[in-house]
Amino acid sequence: MIDTIVVLPATPLFLAEYRGRVDPIEDISAAAQSALQRLRRPCRIVVVTTADVGRDRRRTPLGARVFYELWGSSPVAGVSAVEEVVVASDAMSEACRDVADRLWVEAGDATGVPTCVVLMADGTAARSKSAPGYFDARAVTVDQSLVSAIREARGGPLLALDEELCTELLMRGRAALMVMGGLLARQGWECELLLEFDPFGVQYVVAVIRRSDIAG
Repeated sequence: MIDTIVVLPATPLFLAEYRGRVDPIEDISAAAQSALQRLRRPCRIVVVTTADVGRDRRRTPLGARVFYELWGSSPVAGVSAVEEVVVASDAMSEACRDVADRLWVEAGDATGVPTCVVLMADGTAARSKSAPGYFDARAVTVDQSLVSAIREARGGPLLALDEELCTELLMRGRAALMVMGGLLARQGWECELLLEFDPFGVQYVVAVIRRSDIAG
């Protein structure tokens, strides 16, 4: 069964080649490490991330690279396996729900240990003039809805994200967030929101979400 969902930013600033002498997102990095340490053990991990259609499949998607960077600097004992699920960045709601259904079934078939889903995704990237997408006032409203849905562990608002609007606001993790929406819609959950922050005009969220029947 899936008993935990961890939400982490997919920012390349976590990668060693982008770091300078001072970590520009030290607080986010610390929160991400703390979230991984909260994984129930033993467990198997499924990393859900997005990638553009037509990508070179020999290259690891950014979200997966970020996960392995974080994992390598603070490994968690008791993890039996780490698997990747890559969702097309332009996948529509129905396709994302199908991925969620498949993950749920596969987790139910897994024997011995529970499954922890690690979701690598950011919010919009258009929250300030220094953002990759410059400033778009609509980004604040979209991110408020996103953070609220994560905080309250509600799948409906995530499944209802507007694909076209999210593309305009450079929300590249939208499809992965919709997959999480499909998972949250199946079960009662409780969220521990560790951090929400928007340096450089990009919305980042770090959260640990557990099934409400086993939370605590």
